[in-house]
Amino acid sequence: MRIGIVLPHFGGNREGGLEHAALAWTRALIASKAEHSFTVFVKKKNQAPPIFEGSKWTIKDGGGVFFWRDRIAKSHPDINIWFFYTPILPFFVRPKISITCILDLAYLNFPATSLREYLQARILKWLHKRSLQRADGIVAISHATKNDTIEKLHIPDKKIKVIHLGVTSRCAVDAKQLQGIPDAPFFFFIGVFKERKNVHGIVNAFCAFAKNKKNSMHHLVLAGRCEGSYGARIKDMIVADPLLRARIHIMRFLNDAELAFCYRHATALVFPSLLEGFGFPVLEAMECGLPVITSSTTSLGELAGDAALLVDPKKPQEIADAMDCFASDESLRNAYQRKGYERVQQFSWDRAGAELIAYLEVVYQHIQST
Repeated sequence: MRIGIVLPHFGGNREGGLEHAALAWTRALIASKAEHSFTVFVKKKNQAPPIFEGSKWTIKDGGGVFFWRDRIAKSHPDINIWFFYTPILPFFVRPKISITCILDLAYLNFPATSLREYLQARILKWLHKRSLQRADGIVAISHATKNDTIEKLHIPDKKIKVIHLGVTSRCAVDAKQLQGIPDAPFFFFIGVFKERKNVHGIVNAFCAFAKNKKNSMHHLVLAGRCEGSYGARIKDMIVADPLLRARIHIMRFLNDAELAFCYRHATALVFPSLLEGFGFPVLEAMECGLPVITSSTTSLGELAGDAALLVDPKKPQEIADAMDCFASDESLRNAYQRKGYERVQQFSWDRAGAELIAYLEVVYQHIQST
């Protein structure tokens, strides 16, 4: 079976969540023992196209212009089954057999803040629903995403297969201490500063936590792009309070060594998102032995199970109480370190690759037999 894999756009110096997942998953697919060949398509080759192991793969340039998916589908009739990492299929050409992946529907869960955002959301919803209806199968990366897809896009339950992603170790490199941060205990958050990441909830929770005199030593490190109106709102919250100004540190970019330091030395990861399709930082922290505070809602409770302190992300006091628990109880931290490390063993790229190969084979055989 020849499998066509259509990667999302990637490039730059650092992979984002989608790009990281797509490349890691594709590497696992190609490295699998299945006797298939793979043609990997990229929208447009940059200076460093991805490299995979073995000889079962080739990589091709999609051209990077409008309707590039249509062009590659039409010009490669030898592909038996296609896998698209984003829920947008070719517009005019219908591939022989197509599977698409959906990560989350965040744009449908938060109100648009401008006319442009509103129009983009309407167009995306139409494109996604059309593609999901036309696809022969759908992969959702969590049960939360599957349920959202059923509820908001009215896609039948039986058409969607849940496959959890894997986790890549962030602590396999030498750690490097953060510059400009006091040598003091700290809580850690990593992610783009967006409303759905609930950074404002973390700041409010830390404010409540830090006002208790027994917690006077702890700091908070927020790592990620802090831009736009939401980023400005977070900065204003911090600047307006002398206590927060002295003890909250925004780090726009962490290299691998600095990220490893945070995962190894923080008191806990604080990741109470309002919505996540998956939530890599939760599993990355667990793999590094870092206790986790995360949401009981969305996909995060699904991933963490009983291996994290689960909170209502809309209640800052619950987040503050969880911070206090980890800050004051070393035995509790040790217990959740063990729980987290055991939990994360369930999430490997080899397992994700094997499950996806098996699903592609099932769909292909079903279509061929009908």
